[in-house]
Amino acid sequence: MFISVKIIFSLLLILLWISIVSVPVFASTPLPSMSVKSSYELFYPIVAGKIPGDKWYGLKIFREKAVGIFLFDVIKKSQYYMSLSKKRLVEAEKLITEKKDYQLGIKTLEESDKNLKTAWLLLVNEDANNELKTDTLIEADFLTRLANEVPPESKSKVNSYSEIARGLIK
Repeated sequence: MFISVKIIFSLLLILLWISIVSVPVFASTPLPSMSVKSSYELFYPIVAGKIPGDKWYGLKIFREKAVGIFLFDVIKKSQYYMSLSKKRLVEAEKLITEKKDYQLGIKTLEESDKNLKTAWLLLVNEDANNELKTDTLIEADFLTRLANEVPPESKSKVNSYSEIARGLIK
């Protein structure tokens, strides 16, 4: 009897030690390096899909707004708006780099900025903001890189969105 209690106690101590040691590994999320070239790697599984100007894009936006209305948990709603912000970024990248439609790309960046600000306004709890801060920093770095893809007259506008995102973090 005494040996089985010793074994159980030892196993519990080992499990406790493993859980204490492993927590920092799972809790800390390293920031992706900006040497990553594609938005696919940065924002996976988000892809552009339908983009502004496509025939069914309005239906996509309608669906996204309907989903947003039926989210009642503040943290989930904030995460949803952050994912919408990322979607608009990926769409803007496609418009700017592939379609060369800089005006529509900048307009899509404005929508991304609105969604990002909404995500920040929904959260007041500092603990819940850690993921939001990381995602916002990634978006700001992505915008800085995207500014190199637009004509010189649009570069300052794209950079301003990057600065707005960085301002939200502070």
